[in-house]
Amino acid sequence: MNLDPLDIAASGGTVLTANKRLARELVRQFDRRQMAAGLAVWPSPAILSLSAWVTRQLQLLRREHRLLTDGQLQRCWELAIAADAATVHRDLLQLPQTARRAREAHLLLESYCVDFLPLDGDEDQAAFLRWRSAWQERAGREGWLDQGSALRMVTAAVADGALDVPSSLVLAGFDDLTPAVTGLCRGLTGRGCTVSSWDTPAVVVSQPAMWPCSDPAEEVRSCACWARALLSARPQATIGVVVPQLNDYQPLVERIFRAEFDPAGCLAGDEGPEPFTLSLGTPLAREGVVSAALRLLALADPLRIEEIGWLLRSPYLAGAAHEWADRARADRELRRRGRGSWTLAALQRTLRRLPGVARMADVIEVLATKRHDRRRLLPGEWCEQFAHLLAACGWPGGRGLHSREFQAVRHVKELLGQLAALDRVSLPITRGEALALLQRLAAETVFQPEGAETRVQILGMLEASGFAFDAVWILGLHEGALPAPPRPNPFIPLPLQSRLRMPHADALREGEFAAKVSRRLFAAAPTVILSWPHQVDGGLQRPSPLLRGLPTAALPPLVSVDPARVISSGRVPLELLDDAVAAPLTTRKPFAGGTGILKDQALCPFRAFAHHRLRARKLDAPDVGLDEMARGSLIHVVLEKFWRDARSQTALRAMPDEELADRLQACAEQAIARLERERRCDLPPRQRQLELTRLTTLARDWLAEEAQRSPFEVVEIEKEHVETLGRLIIKTRVDRIDRLTDGRVAVIDYKTGSVQVAQWSDERLTEPQLPIYCVGAGAESVGAVLFAVVRSRRKERGFRGLAATQGLWPAQEKALQKLLTERGWTDFRELCVHWRTTLTALGDAFANGVATVDPVERHKTCRYCDLVPLCRILESGPVIETGEGDNGE
Repeated sequence: MNLDPLDIAASGGTVLTANKRLARELVRQFDRRQMAAGLAVWPSPAILSLSAWVTRQLQLLRREHRLLTDGQLQRCWELAIAADAATVHRDLLQLPQTARRAREAHLLLESYCVDFLPLDGDEDQAAFLRWRSAWQERAGREGWLDQGSALRMVTAAVADGALDVPSSLVLAGFDDLTPAVTGLCRGLTGRGCTVSSWDTPAVVVSQPAMWPCSDPAEEVRSCACWARALLSARPQATIGVVVPQLNDYQPLVERIFRAEFDPAGCLAGDEGPEPFTLSLGTPLAREGVVSAALRLLALADPLRIEEIGWLLRSPYLAGAAHEWADRARADRELRRRGRGSWTLAALQRTLRRLPGVARMADVIEVLATKRHDRRRLLPGEWCEQFAHLLAACGWPGGRGLHSREFQAVRHVKELLGQLAALDRVSLPITRGEALALLQRLAAETVFQPEGAETRVQILGMLEASGFAFDAVWILGLHEGALPAPPRPNPFIPLPLQSRLRMPHADALREGEFAAKVSRRLFAAAPTVILSWPHQVDGGLQRPSPLLRGLPTAALPPLVSVDPARVISSGRVPLELLDDAVAAPLTTRKPFAGGTGILKDQALCPFRAFAHHRLRARKLDAPDVGLDEMARGSLIHVVLEKFWRDARSQTALRAMPDEELADRLQACAEQAIARLERERRCDLPPRQRQLELTRLTTLARDWLAEEAQRSPFEVVEIEKEHVETLGRLIIKTRVDRIDRLTDGRVAVIDYKTGSVQVAQWSDERLTEPQLPIYCVGAGAESVGAVLFAVVRSRRKERGFRGLAATQGLWPAQEKALQKLLTERGWTDFRELCVHWRTTLTALGDAFANGVATVDPVERHKTCRYCDLVPLCRILESGPVIETGEGDNGE
């Protein structure tokens, strides 16, 4: 018997559906029919899901207060399992998952009106019977109901006449009826109710057709293009996309359908309403506003710098809309200070001293004062504290929320209500336990934003039951999906599951169920396309055996409008904008950046533009201890302070060892004190002592090298020079200039990393600091240009560079002669001419705004560049080698 459920509902009968989605759809169809009949007002139809109908009957019996929520039931089973595990001294690694599977087993036994003895099962199944007995004992003592016992109570009330029954009742969309539901139907029939079943009437079709695809991505895209083309031709058509493995396909479906149905929104980053309805939602915890709330409640003391950065960037806190720029600067400043973590008290004091972040400091103060509670309280009391903390921090922020965020915030409030409802079944717990419960509830709650009805519905196989469409496409019909692999419940003996034909019991049961569902779906619309991928995750797939003998579909050409594919295919002409040249500099004053401007311009023009004109820099990442740059700066300062006093090699050689040690100790103390002032934080005492020892040892070893040189006098230390290179004027500082015995000077730059002298002859001069001085001072006055490589290993320590003065640095003299020979130059003066030409060209290029993305050595320059996400060079192809190379040491 297959009566129309809408007619039954219109005549006062009841329609019970297999799920809530079908109930909503039938109610919408009923309302449309009433409006089409010219009615303005009509009684609400009795169309509801079976579970909702049972709850309504409990209300009529005044027993609804005894029915526990899903969260309460989960908690009860967890407590029962944990108590049993403690009794038998057995640890359970996944208590929530175990409790969930045990609840499913209990509901199966209730639904099939069956039980088994401990001797019938294995050790795990015997443990399940103990858990079940504990739950039943407590439920009986407290008068609680779950879904199974609630249905049993309603069935008994129907049979006893305690409930009124409708004259007729239709079961809609049920592929299987459990013995418990069958018993309810017998009770209703015995009271004079006419019980019938209904499913979507089969549509006469020529024949469903197959559409093989190479992989799931091509399959989903083909479906999306087909659906879009069909809607373009028939705007009022209803399209069903059925996916047996919807969990696996969900990310692909969301991304590809959005790109094909709303390409303009994808390009604009618009978060407007979805052009399709996806039955499977996402975990509530993944929503940004919800994740922010959970993360805020979980913050510890002290805070890691990454957590502080998140707090400062989050739009969901008080004052974020007004302080966002100052908070970004505060994030940069805190990272610059190099501390990996901050106590809440220290962070609050620091933020009070920074400009423009007063509201953020208030949030930190709230966190510092309201989270230190080590009591054991009921979940409802913790719920109140969580709500007050979120409100005091200004969550969800002062900016306007869009529809999805607004609905998510409403769900969080409902979630807190669910946590409070655990008071009924839970003992007092700690704050951490309460937060873990809230986090798990958020992860298990499926969030599906409400929206307008769409013409494309994407459903799972069971959810599609009872729906009628103008066209249907069923995805993923490979042999591993239909029939589905058996998934018997581990807490019920397998022979019992197979004998009673319980869901997922064995391959035979899955095959029978798949055949029944496929018969319904294959006749659910005039047009039915059945697709399957040849390959899934690298493994070859064959079509489902249920597709055997079906013809291949004859579809029109499927044209994608996904912006990424359209652009990459070259189907449409693209407007090209050459934006490689910025506005030229207009100032004639020294431009901030020094020799770093020329270094970056040589490495990559865009790098110089971004670093020195846009002031773009990556955020500092605190490291364990001091990073290489800080350690190099410290030894630099130690040597600077030493030579400001010593001034000559003669003074160094005349200095007693004890005096030398004392001076180096004092210089190292001053260097560390300067670093602490700059970072506004003190090094830990142990780290400070280790760094002092390292600096004094390294400086003493280096000065031993200096003592072996020919006599020299230090004439300049960190002296500022102004240099003009084409249209660019910069200020430079040379680490040190020594006067040699022949009257010429040696220009020295301290280095603790690797150096490349050979690149001084290149057209793009990436180490310009020493050549700049030579260009300004003149080749005649310069006797040597040297890197002083100050490293702990003896073989890595020493001078590297070029020497024009004979007899002082033989190795450096040979290096100069080799370079001159390779380039065909006669003497050092021609090298200086090359430097002037190259540096002038670099200066003019920067001043003229040249900002081309053109790294000098792509695999090296880009590997250590902080601007790769900004310049997007990776979009032109892989440029960064993954092999080992120079790490800067």
